[in-house]
Amino acid sequence: MFEILIIRHGDPDYENDCLTEKGKKDVCLLAERLKDRRIDEIFASPMGRARQTAEATAKIKGLEITTLGFLHEFIGKIKYPDGDSEFPWHVNGDFYSENFDALTSPDFYKNEKLFDKEFRTRFENTVSGLDAFLKNYGFEKTVDGYKNENAPDKTVAFFCHGGIGVLLMSLLCSLPVMKTWRHFFLNTSSVTEIDFVKSGSVFYPVCTLFGDDSHLSASNKNFIAV
Repeated sequence: MFEILIIRHGDPDYENDCLTEKGKKDVCLLAERLKDRRIDEIFASPMGRARQTAEATAKIKGLEITTLGFLHEFIGKIKYPDGDSEFPWHVNGDFYSENFDALTSPDFYKNEKLFDKEFRTRFENTVSGLDAFLKNYGFEKTVDGYKNENAPDKTVAFFCHGGIGVLLMSLLCSLPVMKTWRHFFLNTSSVTEIDFVKSGSVFYPVCTLFGDDSHLSASNKNFIAV
């Protein structure tokens, strides 16, 4: 079976694009959790906090890290009428409701009134980057899945970010992007599993685990997932 793990970076120091001391401890627990988990290849965002997170697992697994540009955190924004802007997963509820049809249409990202140029460019680059990545493993996109005559038995890990991680899941599982950003959240150091399940001649990516960070409870008996 072909499988993708989407792993969010540890607790971040955004200003310096690295991990906090808590983040460093958390990714060690993450690496320990993944020690006996099958991972054949590790890919990471070019950003520091994701790279640091990947390094802990790469070291314990004895694997190299390959940087993928499309795993960079999604930094495009929604434009408000007053000139202000916001990341899509933080969009104001009233604004979302008022523009529901436009935000949930198939070509939503092409709306220049609602999305800045950075958003449109980043979105297209993410779609093309993911498609190109999967094509390297023989997967060709169809209407609602992928075709592959010789699908590899392999597990690959994406070490990335919250925003881009949810976007990748929505693209893989053919979910409405803005709705998915609005209703799903990835905790830091969490693991999401996407299995490519074959049905007939088509592979359908299925999310079998979402945002799991239970490994963080290993050294904290008072742990509560938030």
